[in-house]
Parts: sequence; C-alpha cells; structure tokens
Amino acid sequence: MARLAELLGFALMWWQKLVLDVALEVDDQGRPVYRVVIVSIPRQQGKTFLLFLLIMHRLLCWSADRQIITYSAQSVTDAVNVWEEKLFPMFLETPLAEAFELQPLRSPGNAGLRSVTGRLILTSTSKSAGHGQSMDLAVLDEAHAYRDSSREAAVVPAMRARPDAQLWVVSTAGDELSEYFRSRVEMGRDHVQAGRREGVAHFEWGLDADADAEDESLWWDACPAMIDGRVTVETIRAERALMTEDDWRRAALNQWREVRQSDPMVDVDVWEGLLAPGAAPSGRLVLGMAAARDRSTSAVVVSGNGVVEVIRAGSRVDWLEDSVRGLFRAHGDDIAAVLTPARGPLVTVADNLRMDGIPAMVVPVVEVADACGSLWAAIHSGAVTFRPHPAWWRSLIDVKTAQSGEGMIFKGVRFSAEIGPLIGAAVSFWAAEGHKRIGSVPQVADWDDPGFDEWLAEYQDAS
Repeated sequence: MARLAELLGFALMWWQKLVLDVALEVDDQGRPVYRVVIVSIPRQQGKTFLLFLLIMHRLLCWSADRQIITYSAQSVTDAVNVWEEKLFPMFLETPLAEAFELQPLRSPGNAGLRSVTGRLILTSTSKSAGHGQSMDLAVLDEAHAYRDSSREAAVVPAMRARPDAQLWVVSTAGDELSEYFRSRVEMGRDHVQAGRREGVAHFEWGLDADADAEDESLWWDACPAMIDGRVTVETIRAERALMTEDDWRRAALNQWREVRQSDPMVDVDVWEGLLAPGAAPSGRLVLGMAAARDRSTSAVVVSGNGVVEVIRAGSRVDWLEDSVRGLFRAHGDDIAAVLTPARGPLVTVADNLRMDGIPAMVVPVVEVADACGSLWAAIHSGAVTFRPHPAWWRSLIDVKTAQSGEGMIFKGVRFSAEIGPLIGAAVSFWAAEGHKRIGSVPQVADWDDPGFDEWLAEYQDAS
C-alpha cells in the first residue's frame, strides 16, 4: 500500500498505516483475520485516499483470482464524482494503468473501473445493488447516510463463498437517523472492549458523547491528521464559525449525539404485577420468533393459556433456526405453529422451517398490528402472565408503541433495539388466544388438497 501511495506522490499518514497493518492481517492460510472492518473518523483526515489505495491494492495485487469490488457512497453520483473525476485520472497516469489495462467504465449503471485482474463497481445504496454475483470486497463509505441495512444485506450474501472477502464500513458520525452506522460502531466497540482479535476490526477517532467539544486540547485525539500537520487547530476553529454546532461536532470532531434512553414501554408497577416465577404456558402452544432490524439480537417466545415465556433470547440470529427445530423434535406434538412478522429479518428462517414440514407462518403487517394491540390490551387488563426473564426488561426499554392504521405496533427506539421478546410475545399470544387460524401447513405434494389454494394465497399475501 505504501508503495502504491508513493507511485501517486503521497506518503501514508500514521493512522492510515495503523488501519492497514491491522485490518489486512492474514492468518496462516493467507486469509484476512478480520472479515469486517469499521472505521469511524472525522472528515478531511485522508479517509477517501485510504479507501482508494485499499481498493486498488485488492484489484491489482491481492491474488491470482479476478477480484470483484463494490464501492457505495450516498449515491452513485457522489461515488462517480469522487472516483472518476479525482482519483481514477491520478492513477491512470502511473505505469500500473498500462500494465493492468485499467479502463474506466462510464456508461450508465456501469460506473467503475475494469482491468485484467478484476472489476470495481460504483454502486448505489439500493437494496438490489450488488445482488447476482460473488464479491471479494465491499466498501460502504459515508455509512452515516444509510437509513437501513439494505446495502449491507445486499453485499454480505455475495461474499459468502469468497474465503478472503472483506466488508469495510466507513464514515463520520451521523445524526439521530444514522441508525445503521451507529449500530455498527456499537458492535465494533463491543468487540474491542471484549478483547476480541478476530472477525471484526474497529477503528475510531473522535470525541466521547459527553466530552466538551470547545476544549481544544481534546481535538488532537479526535483528529489524527492534526499530528501529521494536515489539519490545524485554526482550520477546526474556522469550521466552527461556518457550521451549526451539531454539524460541526459530527463532521469536524466525529462526536455522536447522546441517545436518550427511553422510558419502559409498560409502567413498572403494571409490569411487575404480571410476573409469576412459577408460571408455564400450557395447552395449545404457539411459538413466536422475532429479531432486531440489524439482526444483532433475536428471541423465541412461547404462549399458551394466557402465559408467555421467553425460551431463549440471544445475540445474532444464526442460532435461532436450529433452536426451533430442536423444540419441534422434543415437543412437536404440543406446538401448533411458529410465527414471525412479515418484513422482518426471520422470514427466510420461516421458509426454511416450512420446507421441513414445521408449521411456520409469516404474519402479515396488518395482523402484526392486531397482535400488538391484543397483547397491549391484555397487559393493561391483567389478562396475560409473564414468566420472568432478563430479556423482558431489555425489550421493554428498547420498544415503544406506534400507530399503524387503526391499530398499533411495537417499534424499536433504534436500529439495534432488542424487539425480539415483545414482538415474539405479541404474535404468539395473539395466535394462542385464537385470533389466528392455525392448522397443518400443506406441502407441495398436497397440491390437490382442497385447502391448498386458500393456504397458498394467504402465504403469498403474507410474504
């Protein structure tokens, strides 16, 4: 990387060297130790040039296999403006351009760079961008502008079959709408604080949320380019006069605004009156499964005869499908169905379970509102009992009520909110109390069954 920088007439700054030395560490098989790299840093520190070198190194020098790389910014136009108008011309003047037959791509929908060693594609942040081909490196730049995880969801599956693939998520701090990038920063911090040295590499320069941004002595820690003399105290002072305070804190010092913890969704006294340590669901059991929007947490809940219990709540979602299968192996005769909300992260899990004959159902959005309203009414009338579990309280703090048509829904207060326990409780309690028709799920072989067309129509509507 340093040699590539020298070809372009630059020397790497100390913080750029640190990021590259750690993020590109490889194991004994030559594969990256870190599959995910997160970089959070103020503006004008040299981030774009770092990403440019990263991409060119991967494209030209990584391996004998052709590399497919995607770069996303706030829009395709922004990506093209940065790369095609500023960075590509600079690199095309080097001897490497001729040696690797570098060719800019300028046709609509195909902006990027092509060479004999691979291809760089400048993409949008749309949900479909990146689908359809294997991918070796995905760079999500300006991630504070992404309003959901759809871009990540588009590229991660495309990297699954590539053992040396990496996802880079890079940005300056965002605002209250930057839920996706905030969730990734929190994930990175958790990995660092836990002392983990594989899987996720996290780099962050900036001020703590409660730090005094006017204290100029703190700026040196927040802005690594100040140490190299690329950014000065006078520059940051001048920006302070030109920008709003919030924008200045975010862009110049990478300082997140503190997110106020919400009050619990249900009054503490009401909730404690519904807890019963010895309670257990019985009779016609229904499982509910749900996950946070960023898939950072998930839960399986069971309801029956007015009692609701968290079976398991944990990090990520990769454990959940096997857990539900195990429950059906052990208690299948007692379980009527397993439900999950449509448009939720677990629709694919429901599809996989149904293919194995497990009665998994996707609940349409309008019925999820009915389910939330049903549980809300039961909570405030004392018609439901909860078996105590630590996940309940985390979910009560992370969830709020919101209007949905004439009904209501439970909604996370942030992108990584732990909604699984309460959403799972809502759909399972609602179905167990008889508000949802549950029967055996027909298999494809039962196409001539009189009820199959009706079931198929319901399933397609739900999906």
